[in-house]
Amino acid sequence: GFFLSNGTFFLLEAFNDSEAMMTWGWRVPFLLSAVLVVVGLVVRVHMEETPIFRMAQERNAVVKAPVVEVFRKSWVQVLQATFLVAVTYTLFYTLATWSLAWGTKPVGQGGGGLGFTNQEYLLMLMVAVCVFALFIVLSCVYADRIGRRRVLTFSSVALVVFAVAFPYLLMGEGKRDFVAVMVFLCVGFALMGTAFGPIGAFLPELFDANVRYTGSGIGYNLAAIVGAAFVPTIATWLSANWGVQSVGLYLGVMAVCCLIAVVTCRETKDVDFTK
Repeated sequence: GFFLSNGTFFLLEAFNDSEAMMTWGWRVPFLLSAVLVVVGLVVRVHMEETPIFRMAQERNAVVKAPVVEVFRKSWVQVLQATFLVAVTYTLFYTLATWSLAWGTKPVGQGGGGLGFTNQEYLLMLMVAVCVFALFIVLSCVYADRIGRRRVLTFSSVALVVFAVAFPYLLMGEGKRDFVAVMVFLCVGFALMGTAFGPIGAFLPELFDANVRYTGSGIGYNLAAIVGAAFVPTIATWLSANWGVQSVGLYLGVMAVCCLIAVVTCRETKDVDFTK
């Protein structure tokens, strides 16, 4: 999905000038997304309940007001879920949105910029997104082998180190250093894939079967507010006023919050949820 979204803009900009993009080109991806809405609807209409939830239904263990039940009994898990996921949102919007704006800004304009063209930076993003996909698969495999907590603990610690180190890759104003930017994007997306992969299993496993969908859904969407809603704005303001290092500090704080959430969670790899 990320590859196709960036690829759509890449193709549009390859055949249209900036005036055309501002006039009508930017609307094309939004129109194309209508197709994905239909696909998503078809998938969800035909989706079946999980075996464990069906067992809960058979035992009459399903609650009538799962939202109330979640906040009454599982509010700690909601907080853990929120900060487990929030850092992946922060990292993604730092890599894909803020860095695109920073990298394509003319050198010296508004406190920095690397001077890449939109097409150059989008192409680098598309390559890095492939790294993201690869590390999602690898992290899922290792989450099943050695546990979700170990994989997420590693990714959180590595993200703190990355947050300290990456600003030095983006401070060469005017050099158009493709190697440095590709290292920044590929390492960043590799760590995002490592953090994101186990979430699909770990997040719902934090909650009891009768409130699992509600609990994980609330946590995931709160994470979108905490970790994504204001990231591009905050990162842009920080970089313009305090330099790229401040963006790294922002990401580092979110990684530490994720680490705290991870270490306070129980390991769920070998838990039998049918009991």
